[in-house]
Amino acid sequence: MGFLIRFFMGFLFFLVFEETMGFTMSNTLAVTATVGDENGGKGNCSLNSIATMKFPNYYPLNPHPDDAIATMTVTCLSNLEYNIQINKGEGVGATEAHRFLTKLGGTQQLEYNLFQEANHQHKYGMGQNALHRVATGLPEVLAIYGQIPSNQKVEAGPYLDQVTIFVTF
Repeated sequence: MGFLIRFFMGFLFFLVFEETMGFTMSNTLAVTATVGDENGGKGNCSLNSIATMKFPNYYPLNPHPDDAIATMTVTCLSNLEYNIQINKGEGVGATEAHRFLTKLGGTQQLEYNLFQEANHQHKYGMGQNALHRVATGLPEVLAIYGQIPSNQKVEAGPYLDQVTIFVTF
């Protein structure tokens, strides 16, 4: 299993805006990830699963950000150091500091980000922004914390992005 391991990060669902007429429209938002081992280790680590991240309804006038959590399970040999890295995604103009979901069939963007911890102190990224771990030898469930900032004026509809997750050791 020392080759690049690829998985697609399930679907990130996103329900759209509540109408002023008293009814709600909904649609889905897909965010996928490709997971890989950059170093070509021979079975030292495996990425067992990635769970779906699902955001609640996003309302542009809500003064609070929307949060979501996804998990992944990584198993590496005991005491092996490894890193979890997530790239900036495919949104036009995206950086590790500002990722963008793009409206399906359009160009409008909705900013979001992925964090290493629940208090959103450290964004996931590449290099210095990787999550560094020392393996226990047992399956380890690691969280990815997502957040869509509040007060973004965007059109209703599905938005999506694709990020790549790397497990390096």
